[in-house]
Amino acid sequence: LTKKLQDDSGGSVNYEVFEAWISSGRDIKHVENKVRTFFDMMKKRDYPPSQIFKKMDPRNKNKVKRKDFASTLDSYGFPLTGHEVKALMDKYDEDNSGYLSLDEIRDILKQKDKKKERGRSRSRSRSRSRSRSGSRS
Repeated sequence: LTKKLQDDSGGSVNYEVFEAWISSGRDIKHVENKVRTFFDMMKKRDYPPSQIFKKMDPRNKNKVKRKDFASTLDSYGFPLTGHEVKALMDKYDEDNSGYLSLDEIRDILKQKDKKKERGRSRSRSRSRSRSRSGSRS
């Protein structure tokens, strides 16, 4: 842990660095929800993730810098703090490149889809259970 914090903060760990690290981990679910809400809103406006990715990648390098990711969301009214962006990067930048690829951004969105699918299958199971128990009466 200390090694990770030192690497991220230039070799020292002070209270501010430690507090930011703790806060970013605690708030990751909130940050993920904020990002998913943004992409849901854009999808309703007929902007698929690939099109939004192009806005975030003005240099056409198939990767998004932290700054570009945050400024795109901010321009649509979804501001992220530096700590929030760092928390996302720490979790989803699988190759530790310092950038997010389109696939890594899709991974953020898939987390929500998995939850939705689990909820649907649970409600289907409950419906089947109710219909079976109702037919026995």
